[in-house]
Amino acid sequence: MIKLSLIFFFSVGALLCQDPNSKQIKADYDFAQFRGNESQTILEIYYAIARESLEHVAESDGYVANFMITLKISQDDTEITSLEWNGSDQVGSLEDINAGQTINDVKTLLFKPGEFRFELIIKDLNNSTEYKYEKELLIRDFYGGNYHISDIEFSHQIINTENANRFVKNGYQITPNPTLLYNTNQPIMYYYLELYNLTGFDTDSGIVLSTSILDQNNRNVKTLNPVNYDGTNESVVVVNNVYVGALFTGVYSLNVNLIIPEENDTIRQSKQFYVYRPADKVKIAEGNRSIQKKANPYAFMSEEELDREFEYLKYTLEDDAKDRYEELNLNGKREFLNLFWTEKEEASPGFRKQLFERIDFANARYSIGGKEGWKTQPGRVLIMYGIPDDIEKERSVATLRNYEIWTYQGLEGGALFAFVNISGYGELRLVHSTVIDEINDYDWQRRYLR
Repeated sequence: MIKLSLIFFFSVGALLCQDPNSKQIKADYDFAQFRGNESQTILEIYYAIARESLEHVAESDGYVANFMITLKISQDDTEITSLEWNGSDQVGSLEDINAGQTINDVKTLLFKPGEFRFELIIKDLNNSTEYKYEKELLIRDFYGGNYHISDIEFSHQIINTENANRFVKNGYQITPNPTLLYNTNQPIMYYYLELYNLTGFDTDSGIVLSTSILDQNNRNVKTLNPVNYDGTNESVVVVNNVYVGALFTGVYSLNVNLIIPEENDTIRQSKQFYVYRPADKVKIAEGNRSIQKKANPYAFMSEEELDREFEYLKYTLEDDAKDRYEELNLNGKREFLNLFWTEKEEASPGFRKQLFERIDFANARYSIGGKEGWKTQPGRVLIMYGIPDDIEKERSVATLRNYEIWTYQGLEGGALFAFVNISGYGELRLVHSTVIDEINDYDWQRRYLR
């Protein structure tokens, strides 16, 4: 049994809103990939379990929570392996358990590049409640091509060490932060990444690592000092930290650009994080007095920025809500979005994160020309129904048109979507679905592929 002793304290918005009496394990997760050997990639899986969501039972020397973690890994709808390990948490008194405390750990695995599905299950052995999370992940190949940037790992703290344990990489002990959230108690964001294949270019021109922080509307809110490399080392470890405690509550991304002037090329890597400041308040006049309300994160956005944010919701809103929004003035739109997200997160915690994960998935796979992936027909289906259980990619021998067939096992008892590159220019169009209210054409294969 592994006894986990990494306990962290921070005011996380999601955790603060949790009901301590709810019968559900609360947890956060994160993934990061790094170069392994020539045929495999290192995948690190980070997780943080909310301490108060585990049941601690009385024992002779205090109170103990026991839990089991199961990781199921599948490829092409076939489970290739399943891993299990146990953990425990012990306290002297139940009063030692407070909101915001988490039990953190990391699991390191090796994979050959390819697409995999991960199912993470955390089970409380004292009451049989569970946390379950599924994710599809493309394991990258860091050896093909010239230059590569690993994934970004966000951390609570990074320190030099000569010790060796599962939290140490390249002489640094990295305390992972799978919540991806920073606040007034944790105002410094530490991050770790690696650069690969840096030799082989003109050392006179070198390469430049440019790093910045963007808000959710892609506005640059902070730029870090650029770093130059001359190609002396084939790979480089990048460890840095940045103060984010002054940022307004919201969603941000750390953008890393590896610029190769000689080749007029830029390699990019980006990762979202969150800032939550309970003290973000604005004064609002009410009659002859001034009252304090929690700040509206949209209070300083332009109408163009608000409309773009609203666009992301167009697939999920009823027509009357869209009509109401169009009739609002600038301040009305700000209040509309603030109220929408507040109510949505209360009713469906994690909805916003899930939505933007789907948008990122669509943009990564289905962007075409100047059109973002979430605006395409596959993007709409992803946002409305989620990432499918299976994506079958094929090419018609007769027409040479590529097409994809998506299946959802839990949607309407099992649902199918068929997309075809009708024009031949790369954009997939929905031609058939078994879902009610979607296009239905059981003759689509004859019509488009023969």
